[in-house]
Amino acid sequence: GLATARFFVGMFADSIWAAVLDLDLKSGKVSIGGDGSAKVSFTSTEDIGRFVVHVLTNLPRARTKNRTFRIESERIVRTDPSFTAQALFTNYLIQSFNDVFAAYEKKYSVNLQVKYKSVEELKESIAKNPHDLASLLQFAWALGAGTVGAPLVDNNVFLDWKPKPVDYYL
Repeated sequence: GLATARFFVGMFADSIWAAVLDLDLKSGKVSIGGDGSAKVSFTSTEDIGRFVVHVLTNLPRARTKNRTFRIESERIVRTDPSFTAQALFTNYLIQSFNDVFAAYEKKYSVNLQVKYKSVEELKESIAKNPHDLASLLQFAWALGAGTVGAPLVDNNVFLDWKPKPVDYYL
């Protein structure tokens, strides 16, 4: 069959902040599923593009054929071989929505009105409208399904890749 390379990138850090997802930071009102503490991966579309181009033009086909790449801008890349996977998991910058909301409030000296939606409330919304994208995503995030992979990611495939953190796009 046709060889593939898949890229799991998390949420688009440069475009997720929209009213359609109940994440319109500029309005001062946001909603999030659960208690907002679940970790979520973020990567901007520009940084994704740079990573994909690097992988497809610089790695040998054998290293890309039928492979999944997991990347995120908030992860600390450790190249020291003695650095364990457990240490990597506990020493990375991946953020929760609560962290992002706090960074936004600090950056702009504002107070966001954050509405927390319970998992049950999100289930009810999805049952009423299975196409409710905001509820579907918030439900997944609340359950901890917002990261591209823990503890390891493939950021080290492109050592010169310096993605911008999510805070840059707030």
